[in-house]
Amino acid sequence: MSWASAYVGLPYAGRGSEAEGHDCWGLVRLVYRSELGIELPSYQGRAADGVELAEIDRLIARASDSDWWERRASVSPFNVLTFRRGRLSSHVGVAVTARQMLHMDETGSKIVDLTHPGWRHRFQGAWAFRRACA
Repeated sequence: MSWASAYVGLPYAGRGSEAEGHDCWGLVRLVYRSELGIELPSYQGRAADGVELAEIDRLIARASDSDWWERRASVSPFNVLTFRRGRLSSHVGVAVTARQMLHMDETGSKIVDLTHPGWRHRFQGAWAFRRACA
């Protein structure tokens, strides 16, 4: 069993990052805190509207200039994976393997195949937390 199995089936909650449920970023925060001991910033309390999604898209685009994140050429476990939702890069998941991702959608958390066409064409990049880079 993979570390990710413990996170499958968690409930979805918009802007969530608590026991009642998580959104996609809340799930990433939970995994990083529980598995890696890294506390990522919270966006809790902000409405997920078009303005926020556009801001998330801009943050992802600037991540390579960040002190926190390093873009990776290939997918490795615990990389944060970014995906387009419509025209914006505003969905994230956590790599389990080079082919699998743990992510949250409205039905709950699950592991999906990154090579599936529904994910492959929306994939924007893999990112490693610099402190976690070896």
